[in-house]
Amino acid sequence: MRIIMLYGKAGMVKHAINTFLDMHLYGCKRTVKSFNAALKVLIQTRDLGAFEAFLAVVPSKFLVELDIYTANIVIKAFCEMDFLDRAYLFMVEMEKLGIKADVITYTTLISASYQKNRCKIGNGLWNLMLYKGCKPNLTTFNVRVQYLINRRLAWQANDAMRLMQKIGIEPDEVLTIW
Repeated sequence: MRIIMLYGKAGMVKHAINTFLDMHLYGCKRTVKSFNAALKVLIQTRDLGAFEAFLAVVPSKFLVELDIYTANIVIKAFCEMDFLDRAYLFMVEMEKLGIKADVITYTTLISASYQKNRCKIGNGLWNLMLYKGCKPNLTTFNVRVQYLINRRLAWQANDAMRLMQKIGIEPDEVLTIW
């Protein structure tokens, strides 16, 4: 896994992917961790076709079981490439496979939605997260409060701060400067 990431840092994407594909030649088993490392390297290329092909073919070909870390890597990549709909649909597909979205998943999607001024989607994801019993963390509140303040919705931001404190999350310096 480490060599895959090092190849990626050096910009040697082909070597990184080939290392993953040839792991059996070195007596190494392909794991979800090595898959995730190769996936992260491939994302750096911003080649959506190669990224999606790797994601579609490799797990079944090499019997790699995806996990929540994989889901979060993919969702973040889709968000960074401005494919918010694909990111959300990937979360839905992962949940169908038994991989439950976590606070990182929701925070990533909420943040991307707010950054693209898709507040109804961001708010809907917030509500879905709460409905599914996923407790927001400090980062989630930072994203939400900053969005509300930037939209000049100080009362709602204040309500979010109160909720945060009510559930036992202390504000950090990012929130206290507002």
